[in-house]
Amino acid sequence: MGLGSVINTSTDSTYLVFAFSYSCSHCMNSIENLKQYEKSGVVDKVIALAINNEEKRRKFEYIYEPNFEIKHIEKKEFVKISRHFPRSFYITEDSIRFTISGELPSAYV
Repeated sequence: MGLGSVINTSTDSTYLVFAFSYSCSHCMNSIENLKQYEKSGVVDKVIALAINNEEKRRKFEYIYEPNFEIKHIEKKEFVKISRHFPRSFYITEDSIRFTISGELPSAYV
């Protein structure tokens, strides 16, 4: 299973896919930066991937008020995409151009 099985992309758009865990401090430290990528125009769309956990999702949304889509997948499917998180995938023309492992830098850098 790869990213293509959980997200749909278009050849004329850019994406930042952010694989994260609700219990990862490095992930949470990246959220405010993540919120700026689409807003600043660096990418057309931000999509986050998280392990399905309804209670943690509600708490996260209350605290962080995300302005991006979060797709929830089962853990066994998530580890096929990334065993380490946070991990970000920059996608253009339906292809992963590069990945960032660890905290996400500012969109303005």
